[in-house]
Formats: sequence, structure tokens, C-alpha cells
Amino acid sequence: MVARQVKRAPDGGKQWQGNGEDRDFEYRKWRLDALRGDRNFGFSTDADQFEWRFVNDQKEIVALIELTRPDKGKTIFAPRSYCETIWNRYYVEEHQAWHSRYIANKIGCMAYVVVYEPDLSTFYVHNLLKEGADTNPFQWKRMAQHNYIEFLRSLSKIYEINKTKGIITPN
Repeated sequence: MVARQVKRAPDGGKQWQGNGEDRDFEYRKWRLDALRGDRNFGFSTDADQFEWRFVNDQKEIVALIELTRPDKGKTIFAPRSYCETIWNRYYVEEHQAWHSRYIANKIGCMAYVVVYEPDLSTFYVHNLLKEGADTNPFQWKRMAQHNYIEFLRSLSKIYEINKTKGIITPN
């Protein structure tokens, strides 16, 4: 979690500015070292983003989104192989997909991994709940920035469709 300051934009709304400090790093390292090997304490995980929408005038979490990008100064030269590497990390090496899917199922929302270019021009979206997502590393949808914005705008509609289909069961 990078520390943020709240600053007012000219229109009076909030404008977030990061100062580059990771305020959670010391805690995460300490927790890992202090509890290493003690199975009674299990493990911890973080979720990058929860998307909230008003659904039937009620606040609902409609999606959990895990975010990742290449290192600063680098771009995704081979999107297929880069996304395959991320898929492998999520499903094979670190099993992050299982954790994200578990959380999404408990909450009753959609779950995605989003890989984005550092300049925010291109996004690759992977639906963690899609049938076959765990067996096919090539189920990524490439989106230009304006398409990704539309995707974010459509999350409440996607949520409602998947709720109706029984893919998600909100609690």
C-alpha cells in the first residue's frame, strides 16, 4: 500500500497523490518473519482493489481486481508470453487465483486479474471465474484505455448478468 495524500482538485473533488512510500512493507516483512513456520497462523493475502457500485440503491462489491504491471521503464513486448507468466504465477506457482476466487465467492462478486502497461495505454483482463480460466493461460482480453474504462463502467451490468446466471451468489 503506497501512502497517499488527499488534495482537493479545482472542481472540489478529491485528487489522490502518491508519494512512493510503501507503508505496509515493514509490517508484511515482520509478520512473515515472526510467524514463519507456525501453521497455526496460516497465511495472509492482500487484494488490490474492490470495485463498488450501487445496485438497486444498495452498495455492492461487484468485482475484486488484482493488478500487476511490468517494471517501470519496461513495456509488454510479447503480451501472450507475459500474460502466460502472470497466469502461471496465479494458478501454478503461488496459487493467488485460488485465494482471489475464494474471496470473490465468499463476497459474491466477480474476480479479475488486470495486467496494464506502465503508461496505462493498454490493459489485459483475465476473468478468474470464467469456466476454463484455470486450464487455459491464454484467456486474456486486450483493451485499449477507453475500452477498459467502458469495462469498469459496465461492471454493475456484468455483475447482474452473472448473478442471474448463478455464476456468482451474493451474500
